[in-house]
Parts: sequence; C-alpha cells; structure tokens
Amino acid sequence: MEVITIEHKAYQQLIGSIEQISETLSAIKAENDLLKADRYLTMKEIIEYTGHGVRWIETRREAIGYYQDGKEITMKKSDIDRYLAKHFVKRRLSKSA
Repeated sequence: MEVITIEHKAYQQLIGSIEQISETLSAIKAENDLLKADRYLTMKEIIEYTGHGVRWIETRREAIGYYQDGKEITMKKSDIDRYLAKHFVKRRLSKSA
C-alpha cells in the first residue's frame, strides 16, 4: 500500500469538492424520486399498483383524475395516491371474548 501526502489546503479543497458532488447527487436523486412519483401509469400499471380491477378504476376515474388518448386511460401516480389516502378507512379490531 502506498501512502500519499497532500497539503492541508489541497485536502480541504478535495473535501469541499466531494461535499459539493454529494449535494448535487442528493438533489438529482430527490428530483428523480419526484418525477417517478408523478409519472403517468397505464391501466395495467394502475391495476398492479392498486390491486383493484378495471371496473373499480373506471368508476373512480373522474374522482381520481385521468388522461385519455383514444381508448388508453392513464392516471398520475400522485393523483392515485391522493385518492387512496383520502378514502382510506382504518378498521377497528373487534375485541374477542
């Protein structure tokens, strides 16, 4: 193993550069996560994502919001998440005797 010696000033500049790269990568990741969250899903993807069938989706598409191009319906993932969160019902567990 070879040991490299660098001056303190050069070391500080290197650390500063690494921190800037790290911040840039974090910002890119956050932007990428936001884009993924807001992408449009196809009907097949909506069914896989929600676990609900076509009829359930079609009866709620006005309330969720959708885009239709010909016969193809797509929905924003964030709109689906908002709808599901708004209509979530937490069930109480009944006490057993």
